[in-house]
Amino acid sequence: MRKCPVCQMTVDAKNECPICAATLTYEPVCDAEREHLLWNRYRWLYIAKCTWFSFLCCLIGLLKVIIARPQFHLLFWMAAALAAVSLAVSLFQRQIFRLLTWKYSENYAAYEIAVFKYGFGSISLILFLLL
Repeated sequence: MRKCPVCQMTVDAKNECPICAATLTYEPVCDAEREHLLWNRYRWLYIAKCTWFSFLCCLIGLLKVIIARPQFHLLFWMAAALAAVSLAVSLFQRQIFRLLTWKYSENYAAYEIAVFKYGFGSISLILFLLL
């Protein structure tokens, strides 16, 4: 764990802060058990950067419900569930990444997260547009 000099967050990274992209190479290692993320502008920008697509999928689904008023049948609930899963994966992608790296490599774990986030979001968009 290292403490970022720019955003003041303790992150589990060696070279670059995943929140603000500042270099951590010359920062000393700190003895923290887990990451400590502060609610500042860097974290809000990081959340916006990670969740924009999933949030857009949920927003399109909500607009579709408000404007078109479709029947709430199985296709709608599947689209809503896929959009919710996409949003959950994008919100908790750092935790999911750490859970996946015990079994898979870092590149494959990042690939799996991207597949779930963008794949489920795209499928939900298609289903929302079919309603």
